[in-house]
Amino acid sequence: MEKYEKILKYQFDSYCKKVIKHAAYRLLRDNKKRTDNEVSMDLLLDFNRDISIFDFEGEFLLDELLKLDKRSIEILIAYYVYGMKCAEIAKILKTSSQNVSYLKNKAIDRLKIRLMDKKV
Repeated sequence: MEKYEKILKYQFDSYCKKVIKHAAYRLLRDNKKRTDNEVSMDLLLDFNRDISIFDFEGEFLLDELLKLDKRSIEILIAYYVYGMKCAEIAKILKTSSQNVSYLKNKAIDRLKIRLMDKKV
């Protein structure tokens, strides 16, 4: 019986090591994807507004985007640029995913209203 328990222990240890190894690989891969596309929020907020590189609509969008509060900008960039889900953003911001979703939708609504006003 002792030999059987030893074998089970080794099998369980091996299984745990495999799970940890694959989790580490997955975390490294996800982190690399994120850092490859990452841009500092300070760079975006201190962006030199050289409008010549944007088309006419892009100019309005950038101006209105930069008028939003910092948290809304972070949420929109994390969601649309990095492709993060609301739950992932919520973990980073230490809030609920419902709150992140609400803030995202509220920011989009504000952008829509402001852009519609500028077009008219």
